[in-house]
Amino acid sequence: MSANLYENGGGNLTGVWAEHNTREAIYDAFRRKETFATSGTRLKIRFFGGWDFPTATLTNASWVQDAYAKGAPMGSDLPAKPAKVAAPLFLAWGVKDPNGANLDRLQVVKVWLQDGKHVERIYELALSNGRKVDLRTGKAPRRQHGGSEERHVQKYHRGNSALRRMAGPAI
Repeated sequence: MSANLYENGGGNLTGVWAEHNTREAIYDAFRRKETFATSGTRLKIRFFGGWDFPTATLTNASWVQDAYAKGAPMGSDLPAKPAKVAAPLFLAWGVKDPNGANLDRLQVVKVWLQDGKHVERIYELALSNGRKVDLRTGKAPRRQHGGSEERHVQKYHRGNSALRRMAGPAI
């Protein structure tokens, strides 16, 4: 049996978004709670919530700076809801582990306590292979196999990321 933990370990990892790879910057990111966890793959993920992200935010090269200016990064609290806004908007960005499996989707899993029981709702944010979320059901269509599968592999192999804007009721 190999003692290489990278190959055989449980793989639970914590990531933190820091401006620099210094002790001070990393601790600042921990204090901001700008962290994420994964159970094995070394993916990179960013997530922002806000009330007023312009649609073009995701196409700008400076989308991260715009998201900080208009929203709250993962781990932060959203400011109070404006009166004329029905639901928050979310920006999500994900990149697969260069040595790992392809990304199929980005999801938000919301869990809350209702009448003493845990309730869960899954929100599909971004799907691979050109698939779109069914806006009526909020569900992802089944993944097609064959030629389209190869395009999916090639798309993520080149390191592209997924960005999506989403509004959801009572999220």
